[in-house]
Amino acid sequence: MKEFIVECEECESVNFVHSYDKIRFCPACGRRAEVEKRSIDIDDTELLLEDE
Repeated sequence: MKEFIVECEECESVNFVHSYDKIRFCPACGRRAEVEKRSIDIDDTELLLEDE
């Protein structure tokens, strides 16, 4: 699954959506929106929490 950032000018919202296909519409209002694929530049080792 890919993560997309959906920026809608109509309802002035920014949404993060997980989908297999590229999103074309705003999930909040249903109108066409600008969609960008989100690139993740996070090191996985930072996400792991260790107990002391």
